[in-house]
Amino acid sequence: MLDTIALCLVGFWLLAAGSHRHARDAGTLHDARLRTGLKLLGATVLLLALWGSGTAITGERIVRLAGAASIAGVALNLILSVRAHTAFAPLRAVNRLVGRTPTSRSAAPAVRAPAYQAANSRAR
Repeated sequence: MLDTIALCLVGFWLLAAGSHRHARDAGTLHDARLRTGLKLLGATVLLLALWGSGTAITGERIVRLAGAASIAGVALNLILSVRAHTAFAPLRAVNRLVGRTPTSRSAAPAVRAPAYQAANSRAR
């Protein structure tokens, strides 16, 4: 049961990293393909947790997965509500190693607009 809880926690963590709500903390704000990949990977890990939850495919396996998923979901919700930036630090480190550094629109050099006199002003 503990391995199923751990797999569900990792799967939900990957789904949260791919969501728009936590994209800034995870460093995936401006990369839609990466967020989609994280969501698919999280769903795959959750499917793996269902597949390896220790019993034959019966109602007991579904009950075990539901129990493990609820424990992992509550734990991840508590972690993300307190320290979301710290929780996604490993993902940001992997993104830096791979070369996917988060770039923001504010990092672009500022271009000042020319100062034109307003069309309806009556400067005399």
